[in-house]
Amino acid sequence: MTDWQEEPGKKYVPSREHGLKYFVVQGAARVWVYPDCPNPADYVHQSASLRELEQGYFGFMGYGGASLKFELVPNQRLVEGPGVKYESDSVLVLRAPWHSNSEEMYQDTGIDIRDGSLTYVVVSEGHEPLPYSMWGKLTYVLYQDPDGGIVGPFGRGDGIAGSWAQKLGKAVYRVSISMGGGVGGWVPYYRWIKKGDQS
Repeated sequence: MTDWQEEPGKKYVPSREHGLKYFVVQGAARVWVYPDCPNPADYVHQSASLRELEQGYFGFMGYGGASLKFELVPNQRLVEGPGVKYESDSVLVLRAPWHSNSEEMYQDTGIDIRDGSLTYVVVSEGHEPLPYSMWGKLTYVLYQDPDGGIVGPFGRGDGIAGSWAQKLGKAVYRVSISMGGGVGGWVPYYRWIKKGDQS
């Protein structure tokens, strides 16, 4: 078994924000955009709410109230909504949009791209904290994604770690890195007891 330690400056999950073309969709509550790429769930944005766009609104606004431009996939039906305008048939401008997630978009639109997140996962039996290290040192690595990560559900690292915890009968340590950051921590082993079983 090997150990894993983050390499300073290494991008475990590459970003492709430039050159993306987006689909625009009208939801029940908001206008949504997501790109035509292998990991669209990482780039989901939603329009601001009506309240956020009201004159004199004083509160949080997506991107500090700035407008963002999204180049569109050609030949799609354009939608209207608050804070939505078009610079041309191929460029959508959203005022104060929020970076969002595929689960919320699915709930509002029914469009399912929830298996479209790029994450890099490492699971190990041990963990040692290190100074100036986000993730520390993972010892006795059980599972490690290839460089560049894998596209799938955002929480797939929990499932992988949970399977290892059940298989080994003990907690394992999981690091899951995405374009938006990452999470590291112990994933517990759960011993399921059948009703009536006293052992």
